Amino acid sequence: MIRKHDKKIQMKSQNVKSTAYQMMKRVIVLIVAITLSLSSTTVFAQVKASGEYYQEMQRKLASGWNTWNTRSVLSHVLLPECFTVNLELKDSRSGDILKEALIGRRGKDVENVTPGPHSYNGSYTELTVDWKNIEVNVKTATEGKNLAIIVTPLKGKESGKLLINPKILWGENGRVEVAKDGFVFRSKNEVLKFCISTKEKISFNDSIITCPLNSRIIVSTYVDKNESQIETLINLAGKKLEETKKVYGANSSLYDAMQSVLAWDIIYEPKQKIVISPVSRIWNCGWWNGWVLFDWDTYFAAYMYSIDNKELSYANAIAVTKNITSAGFVPNCSAGVGKSEDH
Repeated sequence: MIRKHDKKIQMKSQNVKSTAYQMMKRVIVLIVAITLSLSSTTVFAQVKASGEYYQEMQRKLASGWNTWNTRSVLSHVLLPECFTVNLELKDSRSGDILKEALIGRRGKDVENVTPGPHSYNGSYTELTVDWKNIEVNVKTATEGKNLAIIVTPLKGKESGKLLINPKILWGENGRVEVAKDGFVFRSKNEVLKFCISTKEKISFNDSIITCPLNSRIIVSTYVDKNESQIETLINLAGKKLEETKKVYGANSSLYDAMQSVLAWDIIYEPKQKIVISPVSRIWNCGWWNGWVLFDWDTYFAAYMYSIDNKELSYANAIAVTKNITSAGFVPNCSAGVGKSEDH
């Protein structure tokens, strides 16, 4: 009887242990499930936050005056308003007009653009354009919504003219009013007046202001400053940019070359409303329909930006990666005409 009783106790004990074990397994499974659920929620939250961060980063990048327009380095655009000051050159002898200027263009009678310093954010730019019998140096400085431009003729006096062609690009709402002494941009939330200062006689119509290139021409929003003050302002902006390059010591000239090239490549892509740095403005304006990103080149540019501008580095790396194909790889190239789906 005692043995039978012990066996019953033993069997009950085993059943209790088995039940406890099963309950423990269920608890563990439940804990794991909850943990995985929380983890996945966190992951999705992080992804969402990353997407929001990218959009906010792009909005911050796409602001202020800069050479955003890929079609001309003589086009200065204010974002997000898309107010645009286009500088064009007219050869008085032939009547030809250089409407758009690009770096590295090849062919007969094309412009030769020598790019100078260019800050990433457009606070200072400088270049020289040599075309037909005209050569001009163009310096700009920006601060907030203010823009100052000095155009200095280097040769070709009495043979060339500067055409100032203010526009509002990319379908943004607003209008431009042109007058003898300048022009005004008007939008729903912004009014911005530009004054023109020159010793020469200015002519104008409803859309374009024409200035003979016989002396220096200043185009500026600083209506309360004289020519000397504006010149000082621009020179200080140039010196400030130059000072940032000195921190690289013996390698400052290498940094200068790399940074300037990257800065002149920065454009705004209006359809996607993003800031990117394609490999070539000339390529953008050709068959590629406004922009083209090559995978290797863009990742390399992002790596170079990482030295001193995290936002531009992320902007380019993410932009090229977002063009991933349906097959799951980053394409060799993606552009305004599509992307390479085969490699």
